[in-house]
Amino acid sequence: MEKTIEDYKSLVELLRQALLFYANEGNYGGKSLIEVDNGSQAKFALAKIKEFTEVSETLEADYMKNMNEAIEGGESPENMLKIIEGFKNIANGD
Repeated sequence: MEKTIEDYKSLVELLRQALLFYANEGNYGGKSLIEVDNGSQAKFALAKIKEFTEVSETLEADYMKNMNEAIEGGESPENMLKIIEGFKNIANGD
């Protein structure tokens, strides 16, 4: 499944927020927010990137597998269009 610019913008914003947290000098000194946080901001951002990548790769692999099977199985153009529409519905959450 193709990643959209909005998907990438969301990931960049998530990383930006995590970096801002760690770059804020006010979060250091004494019992700092950094110590309290214990890296959870960064771990959360990295987990979301991993999740985004894995889901995207899985959907793309499934799409290619199903399309290849349909082509090899001699599916009619009408059935191919139904398969494509089915994937579009999945991508849109329908």
